[in-house]
Amino acid sequence: MLSLPDFSKPFILETDASAVGIGAVLAQDGHPIAYFSKKLSNCLQQQFSYVRELYAITEAVAKFRHYLIGHHFVIRTDQRSLKHLQDQTIQTPEQEAWLPKLLGFSYAIEYKPGPTNAAADALSHSFHMAISIAQLSLMDDIRAALLTSLAFQQRVDLFKADPQDYPHHSFCDGLLFIHHRVWIPNDTPHVISLILQEFHSSRIGGHAGFLRTYTRIAASFAWQGMRRDVRAWVRAC
Repeated sequence: MLSLPDFSKPFILETDASAVGIGAVLAQDGHPIAYFSKKLSNCLQQQFSYVRELYAITEAVAKFRHYLIGHHFVIRTDQRSLKHLQDQTIQTPEQEAWLPKLLGFSYAIEYKPGPTNAAADALSHSFHMAISIAQLSLMDDIRAALLTSLAFQQRVDLFKADPQDYPHHSFCDGLLFIHHRVWIPNDTPHVISLILQEFHSSRIGGHAGFLRTYTRIAASFAWQGMRRDVRAWVRAC
């Protein structure tokens, strides 16, 4: 249960960094006001724990700036060496880049052992708990439709019979690629319509203009008369 902030009382900002992300809890009188979590980039995941913990502090302060600016607050971290951050000499590129983000704030840093920093610790690991991935059914529809294409089957057979005659071709997962683009035979107009619908008329396509739609499609697919088909589809929509 989140509480409303009371700007007459000091804020407590608890932060933590794991190997994959950072987490923070803004609280007052033991009651949480807001939560924050963020996944670390691949580069930051390879850094020492001191660097990740310092990054967690600066990102959390920036996130809750509208609460903290002009008010004294306490930062609690399980990185003991950061307790003396305000007295340390800048020695690393990370300190030089991130410490200016704390200028103008009135704060004190306290050490809080990891086992007692449970909320922020859980937020920093939350990326292991669930993952949501968008599944695109377009490629499955294309594979199913190509099974009925005589032109597709003939070209695949020719390629498999003598791959050296087709140096820029490859066959993988039920699709024929030419110059790393999926080849669509012209005897499958319903497949072409599916692609045009997905890249222009759907929510993902966003009804972009001809050039943008054509560029996006041409980066992944190839068929004879693509420019003409895209232009006609965009005009019709």
